[in-house]
Amino acid sequence: MFDRLVLACVRVSSHPLQRDAILYQVAVSTGQGWSARRIVLELTLDDAKDAHDLAGLAFSAKTFGDLIATAQASRLFGKHTEVLSLLEDFSRVAATLSQVPNVHNANTARRGLYRSADDLERFAKQAVSLKQPRFEQVARHWQRLIRDYDAETLSGEVARSRLRPSYYAGTALNEKATTFRGRGDVFELVQEVCANPERAETLRMVGQPRMGKSSVLMQLPAQLPDMQVFYIDCQRVFVTQSTAGYVNALTSALVDWERRQPGGLRLQALPLDELQTEPLLKLNRWLDEVSQRARGRRVLLCFDEFEKILQKVESGVISAEMLDQLRGLSQAKGWQVLFSGMYTLDDLALRYAEHFKNARRIKVGYLDETATRDLIEHPEPDYPLIYDRAAVDEIVRLTHCQPFLVQAMCAELVIHLNKHNRKHAHADDIPHLLGPLYESYPDYFASLKQGLSAAENEVLSAVAHGQFVSRNTTLRRLHQRDYIAPAPNNTWRFQVPLLQHWWQANT
Repeated sequence: MFDRLVLACVRVSSHPLQRDAILYQVAVSTGQGWSARRIVLELTLDDAKDAHDLAGLAFSAKTFGDLIATAQASRLFGKHTEVLSLLEDFSRVAATLSQVPNVHNANTARRGLYRSADDLERFAKQAVSLKQPRFEQVARHWQRLIRDYDAETLSGEVARSRLRPSYYAGTALNEKATTFRGRGDVFELVQEVCANPERAETLRMVGQPRMGKSSVLMQLPAQLPDMQVFYIDCQRVFVTQSTAGYVNALTSALVDWERRQPGGLRLQALPLDELQTEPLLKLNRWLDEVSQRARGRRVLLCFDEFEKILQKVESGVISAEMLDQLRGLSQAKGWQVLFSGMYTLDDLALRYAEHFKNARRIKVGYLDETATRDLIEHPEPDYPLIYDRAAVDEIVRLTHCQPFLVQAMCAELVIHLNKHNRKHAHADDIPHLLGPLYESYPDYFASLKQGLSAAENEVLSAVAHGQFVSRNTTLRRLHQRDYIAPAPNNTWRFQVPLLQHWWQANT
């Protein structure tokens, strides 16, 4: 009987919003709410699987959007919020893909396709875990549409078009990034510490700004496949004015991270209104649950830019008991904790030495030259930019293999070559990049200066202008932190010539 009513609803109106609204009313009047949800979903997903090309996904975006509106207005899916979330994700991707055929630049279109394909892969895995196979089928069908469009329409255009931007300065690189290189020494040390489950040792990772610390952390899930790795960006996450806010932000960050990983633990964050009393005690209980759900896998918590948390402790915003809690966690069976930050983290750690007394320090420095040359010449497979050896040599010399500056210089080189319709880089091209580089990334250079003390800036200014600097604590610290190195005649030089040029011009 109910199925006949459904067919009648479909015949009454082909408009999805009207169809679904009528169907829901029929379901309510007949007590068939669950059947309504199932059939509404199947009809909508059938529409999505009928798309023959990317342009046709505009209709899918509309039908998904209409169903979302119906569900929100009528509570069609009740407590099944995960289904509504999937609908919203698919609606967004469908809207994006439907616009790709209208994009003028082939490289831009291809980037949109690849991002959407990655999103669909993640949504398909979520659908499997939620036992929603129809969503997975739609995701796979849309991925096929992407591959077809890429092969049939874009491949020829991209081959004829200008160099695509394949260098990424200032962006933390995840494990799928083609431009991540090196750091084998860092991974080996982390793996060594984490290999012994009885080893109660905290890790403290430090380095200059934009040296690639965040990118290293984002590679750890792939480097430590037998561990449950969490990444927490302290600068972005902990916009809080209380210990309760810290606990809420931490649990929310862990939930957001693990939901983006395959085989997530299906955690729920601790609500802020439940943390007004004993927030750290409740956090400990919550972390116990995380450990249980990890099912024997050790858990590694990676706190990026941890100095932001210590600064809040110093100002009294967050209780110092939080550090006791993390120290205890780092010594608990099944747990490992890693703190990462700029060299200021070293200075702050000294003031809180009792909490870091068993911390193993890891310095993230410049890339090795072999990895740098590979990054320059091969940012992705079959990249069509050709370098003269002298051009690569000059980029290596000017940047001293500083990963951000390598990516930034190569990005500027691509822009420079595209202006001249060329795909071959010569040594004579490199000097033309310096001015645009300083103009494109002023915040990086300014932040370097602002992150150093007045005494450190004074020493660096003197070194930049070739002035004599007597040995003192500041000079030794800048040397230890790889800003400067000894030069002939008892003088000093910047390790990165690009930075020396900038300091000369701006101090």
